Formats: sequence, C-alpha cells, structure tokens
Amino acid sequence: MLAAQTTNTEGWSIGLIVAYFFVLLLTRWLFVARPQQRASEAMLDGLEAEILALPGEAKGALDAIGRARQLRNDQPNALLRMLSWSGARDIAIWRLGHDAQRLAIAGMSFEQVSARLARGRAEVSELPASSQDYWSVALRTAWTPAQDATARATLNEFLVELFDARDVKFANLATAQTRVVWIASVGLVLILLLTQHEYDAVFAAGATGAVVARMRSALQQRDVASDYGLSWSSLALTPVAGALSAWVGLFFVSLLQDLEILNLKEQLGTVTADDIRNPKAPLLGLAILFGFAERLLNRVGDELQESVAANKSVVPPSPATGVLVAPPVELPAASPAAAEVVEDEEVDEVEHYGEESPVTGLSLGDVEGVEDTPPIDEEDDDEAVADEGEGEAVDEGAPDVSLGEVEAAMAAPALEEEDDDEGGDPR
Repeated sequence: MLAAQTTNTEGWSIGLIVAYFFVLLLTRWLFVARPQQRASEAMLDGLEAEILALPGEAKGALDAIGRARQLRNDQPNALLRMLSWSGARDIAIWRLGHDAQRLAIAGMSFEQVSARLARGRAEVSELPASSQDYWSVALRTAWTPAQDATARATLNEFLVELFDARDVKFANLATAQTRVVWIASVGLVLILLLTQHEYDAVFAAGATGAVVARMRSALQQRDVASDYGLSWSSLALTPVAGALSAWVGLFFVSLLQDLEILNLKEQLGTVTADDIRNPKAPLLGLAILFGFAERLLNRVGDELQESVAANKSVVPPSPATGVLVAPPVELPAASPAAAEVVEDEEVDEVEHYGEESPVTGLSLGDVEGVEDTPPIDEEDDDEAVADEGEGEAVDEGAPDVSLGEVEAAMAAPALEEEDDDEGGDPR
C-alpha cells in the first residue's frame, strides 16, 4: 500500500514538473515573444510611412525596411516558434529599422535635420559615459543652411552611436530572457531527479514561500522603463528558485549544526536527510522561509563558506540564546630564542665600542664604573652645590685657579647657573 502511494506521488510530481515546463514556454511566447514581434511590425509600418512623407528620396531606407519585412515573414510555424524562440530575429529586425532611420537623413530637409539634431540633446544620456561629454557639446552648434552637408554628417554619426547603444541594451535583455528559461529548465530537471528521493514536501514548501513573496512584491508598482518582457521570465523562474532554495537551505542548516556553528537542536532537533524527506512542522516552516526570503540562503551560505575556508574553531552558541560566541584570542608569548638574540646584540654592541663609544665617548670600563657607583642622595647633592658656591665666593680674589676646579666648573654648568640666580657670584 505504501509503495503504491509513493509511486502515485512520484507520478504526480513528474506530471506537474513537465506541465510547468510547458506553461513556462507558453508564458514566454504569449507575454514576451509576441509583444516584441507586434512592436517590431508596428515600428516598420511607422518608419515606412515617415520615409514616404519625406520631401526627398531615401531609397536606402526603404530597402532596409524591405529586408526587415522579409526577415519577419521568413519564420517557421507557430509551434516551432514557441519552442525555439530566442529573440535573435527580433534583434536583427530592430537593427534594420534603426538603419532605415539613419538612411532616411538623405531625404530630410535642412529644417528637419536641424530639428533632429536639437532633439538629440535629450538623448545624450543614453550614450556611453565616454561619449556623452563630446556629443553634449557638438549638438549645441548653431547650424546654418551653408553647413547642410556637415550637419547631415554629424547627425548620421550621432545616430550610429545612439542606435548602437539601444541595440546592445535590447540584445542584452533578449539574451537574459533566454538565460532565465535555460536556468529554469535545469532547475526543473534537478527537481525531477530529486523527487525520486522523496523530497516533494520540501520543494512544495519552498515554491509556496517564493510565490507568496512574489505576490507581495507584485503589489508594489514601480515606474520603470520597458524591460521587453524580462520581468515575466523572472516571474516564471520564481517557484523553481524557491523550491531549490528550500532544499539547499535545509541541508545547510544540517551541516552548520554538525560543525557546531549553529545550535537549533532544541527548536528543530537533529536535521538529517530522513528528517528532510519527512519534514515536521518546524522544518516545513523553515523551508517556506528559505523560499520566501531570497537573501536568507545567501547569508547562511556565506557563513558556512567563511567557516570552512578559515578552518577556525568556533565556540558553540549558548543553548538558551542561540547566539554565536567568538573564541578567545590568545596573544603569542615572547620567544626565548628572540630574547637571547636581543641580549646577544646588546653585548656585541658594548664589546664593539669597548675602547670608546663614538656617540657617548664612554668606554666599557666607564660604563661598568657608572653601574657600580652608588646613587647620590638629593640632600647631599644640594649641600655639595651650596659648598661649591661658597668656595667660589671665597676664592674669588685669588689670581690663580687650579686645573681641577676648571674641569669641575665645565662638567657642571647647571650648578653655576643656579648660583648666579641666588646672587652667590659677585663677578
């Protein structure tokens, strides 16, 4: 009985996935491909009418429109177009239409050329940034009828750059739609394979969360330029992305718990592959959250990537709060070998200047003598200064001074300045 129920569930899952793939192709054809084809047909009709209304002849422009119409009519049947549409034919038709507008300059009057150049000032912002400064200045020229040929050539070069920028934008959007459909198809194949392992409930929960999130954002209307149907393609990708995000997210949570980076065992228990195959209410809620919040999977994946890449040990979070605690950082102790190197360098320096240091003028014996000298008391130092001042006052009248007194006076200039302040030196 259980085997029959499992087979029935897998059959429904496979049928639903295949049906969604055809719905995806139909949505792309009805809301992306057909509107672009109708828009290109309307553009060609409008261009032909404008060119025929010009005062001059523009045969090259009419030839470009003819080639575009031939490309439009040379298409396979509707079923093949729905299955194989990639936007390449529409890109070619738009390029031919832009060529027709540029070639129509030959049939314009001078006033029409001047008006088109003036209109180009408002279109400079569509150009690449490297060309905007040049054309914003070049299009401000006041043209005269004598400069008709120069004005036409300037307009032709400006339209070449303008239409190239527009064609590149249109081609990027068209190829983006193709990439979205390809990614959605690969996602459906993965879901089809994983449903054989009974992950249906997780996929359904993730898809539900993604659809609910898209429904909420659809209510917020934004005033944006036409994206040529790209929003429809991304909308079709939403359930597939939500389903896979839920499945990947639950396995990320399981791995984070095994690495003791995340602690949700009290809320979710141990998350294993069997638990994901038969999820309980907490796991289903988490799967819906992964499908609903697109950034949640990115944050969990970044945390896992940083932890694995750094290969660092993280203290398990508190069971009460679930907050991660950073491990204590221990500063490296001083190496004994490094201390011995510093001591050896100091000894080598003293030995190198053993006779006399070029900086201080002291020899190794002087340094050792200074280290062995006992410290002098501040009171004794003051008494010695006072005695020295009195001695200078008594010996002031003596005509000869001994060599020892001269050396003492030169070695202690600060003491003489102090005696001068006290008035002890009458000289």
